[in-house]
Amino acid sequence: MPPMMGGLWFLATGIVNLLIFIIWLALAIWVYSDSSRRYPPGSLAPLIWALATLIGGILVVILYLLVRPPERR
Repeated sequence: MPPMMGGLWFLATGIVNLLIFIIWLALAIWVYSDSSRRYPPGSLAPLIWALATLIGGILVVILYLLVRPPERR
């Protein structure tokens, strides 16, 4: 492999990894925001769901979507 291809591959994988990290972080922020609207004020559930999302990723988001309470009015 030519030396330039190695650098290009490194750059491409770095960009893909950055995008995955941004999406992962955005999902945790969205879960926190959504669960803050659905759980009573002062509840630790939004924080727990956000931390679980950071650890478990998309699987926790799917679980959250299945078990989240209805939106408060």
